[in-house]
Amino acid sequence: MQQRIFGTTRSQIFLGFSAAMLLVLALTFSLSYVSVSRVLERNAGLYAEEIAGQINGRLDAMLEQVDMLTLELVSDSRVQRLLWNEKLGRPATEQEQLGEIRPMLVHTASFSRLIRTIDLYSTRRALYPLGNGTLQEQVDEDWIRLADESSGRFVWIGQKPGEPDTLLGIRQIRLEKDDYKGGGYIVVAVSAALLDFVEGTVAQMEGSSVFILDQKDDILSSRQHAGMKVSGEELARPGGKLHVAGQTYAKVSLAEELTGWTVVVLLPQDKITEGVSVLQSALLAACAAGLVLFLLGAYVLSTLITGPLRKLTRVMRKARSGEFAPNPETYANREINDLNLTYNRMIDSLHTLIDEVYREQIVRMQSELRALHAQLDPHFLFNTLEAFYWQLIENGQDRQAAHVLRLADLFRYAIRREGERDFVPLEAELAHVANYLQLMEMRLGERLAWSLSLPEELKAVEVPKLLVQPIVENAVVHGLEKSIRPVRIRVEALRGPDGVAVVVRDDGAGMDADRLERVRSRLAGLRDAPGADAERSGIGLTHVHRMLRMYYGPEYGAEIASRPDQGTSVILKLPEPGKGKEEGRG
Repeated sequence: MQQRIFGTTRSQIFLGFSAAMLLVLALTFSLSYVSVSRVLERNAGLYAEEIAGQINGRLDAMLEQVDMLTLELVSDSRVQRLLWNEKLGRPATEQEQLGEIRPMLVHTASFSRLIRTIDLYSTRRALYPLGNGTLQEQVDEDWIRLADESSGRFVWIGQKPGEPDTLLGIRQIRLEKDDYKGGGYIVVAVSAALLDFVEGTVAQMEGSSVFILDQKDDILSSRQHAGMKVSGEELARPGGKLHVAGQTYAKVSLAEELTGWTVVVLLPQDKITEGVSVLQSALLAACAAGLVLFLLGAYVLSTLITGPLRKLTRVMRKARSGEFAPNPETYANREINDLNLTYNRMIDSLHTLIDEVYREQIVRMQSELRALHAQLDPHFLFNTLEAFYWQLIENGQDRQAAHVLRLADLFRYAIRREGERDFVPLEAELAHVANYLQLMEMRLGERLAWSLSLPEELKAVEVPKLLVQPIVENAVVHGLEKSIRPVRIRVEALRGPDGVAVVVRDDGAGMDADRLERVRSRLAGLRDAPGADAERSGIGLTHVHRMLRMYYGPEYGAEIASRPDQGTSVILKLPEPGKGKEEGRG
């Protein structure tokens, strides 16, 4: 009796759909609850970022005025002249300090209501105000060093020691007559009233707070609700959450590029998620109603499915007798109709298989013909380069002519002609590399230095053509062009206990551990995934590694080692001469 009730298709569909619906509703409830909670937190974070962005915008607008005024001052010809004389050992007189420097600084400060004072220092002493001592006595050495490293940009220090209502900034003065080397400094004292607008930045969410921190994480200004006590060190800690006095806050930090200060906005977590409880009740009610409706629908649906299933089963059984004919009937039930369409597609696939194979052969032949037509006549290329060569010789441009000749040799070596052998002496391969490096040296100048080393006994060793040059090209492109300093590339052939090795080293940019691991993974996976996509930076290495394994076996190939800013080393492992090569090298 139990098997009769639960063994029917209708009852199994009904029970299966009901169980699936319970699972779906449970997952929907959980995911909706979590998703909406995250949306609320994300919106609160965007709101906090908007507040921080508005504060940054207002700071930029006010501080940019100070930046522009001081930039004009340090470029003033009078300031440049006085500091140049100081550097030459001709110090300014007291009359010049009071009669020329003082009016100039006072005049500049008068253009901004924020600037209180501007002090001028040479590298040895204070030029104004008089008797102010050296700059090191007024400003910490770290800030002076930062001003030197900032290439003449204005550096905001923060609150002046002992005067919390005053902010300090410093700018190095670079002398035009001394190739823009440092010749002095200006120190600007600005009223901290420029940060008073933060007091009026009131977030609409109850309990929210806003802070501005300087580079040392000291609080310059804040707008915080009553009862909150938090230090700048706590606000500067990484992370999106902050716990203060038993309360959890969502924290958003935004750095201000001009000053290096940080705007921190705190939003109370309980205010962000206070609407979630209402959402929970609504989701439970919706899930209960959906479950009832689905049970009714599942019962009706299971009844409607069984009839079309029996009809389709009869049609499909005809295939047993070899009648591979499509079923033209269309069913109202989408799943049954999809099943019928799949059956019809299978029949169509059987009838069109031969036609598809034929079309693929036609496409392949057409592709080969197009590739043949697209080939460049090498004689035309070499004749053109030869014409350039003789024209340069006639014009007396011997060096450029030599470069054209090297380029012709480079192309002649790289273009494979019919009947040409796949293997060449190692001496010829390294001569091709030398041509390439000489052309690169012409383009890159003193940024590139290189050397080749080939023992006499290894010159006749035969290697696959174009084995070394792709690795050297990688060293130029990824080692040298990504480095800001000159790079040396060394190519060396060695004989070891297990065979011959060609080593390509550079002291350029190198690569980090993650990227190195990806390159090594591609090399190790060539056997299992020979067609796997590769990063552009690894195409040449991957091709060379595959070629060595194909010719010599899996124990040979390429190995790579690299460190950031220390360079990259690639070792090409080959067998002893005459051992392990493929027959019929052509």
